Amino acid sequence: MEQDRSLSLRAEMRLPGQALLDFRIEANGAQNCTLRQTALFEPRGLFGLMYWYAVLPLHGVVFRGMLASIQRDAVEIAALERADSGISVAPGAPSALPALRAGERVVRYDG
Repeated sequence: MEQDRSLSLRAEMRLPGQALLDFRIEANGAQNCTLRQTALFEPRGLFGLMYWYAVLPLHGVVFRGMLASIQRDAVEIAALERADSGISVAPGAPSALPALRAGERVVRYDG
């Protein structure tokens, strides 16, 4: 884990291989960032490889939803922090909330 920049989660459930879910935040200027989500799977044998390809379509749906939820929550938290600090934005003015670009999804296996 790189403080405030990355998080790696290892699956502890029984799988036919080793699984890791990695999140990295990359700054894009002062107010924007990109969240990169990477799912890694190292299959054990033929069954592990068959498992990976069988669940791959489901991972696309699950991970896309996960990124969308993280993005929504991040924007909501930033809005609450702005409100708590007393900063207001004039009607019609562009929001000064930080932008989180989600969707940088990388799914692969290391075989």
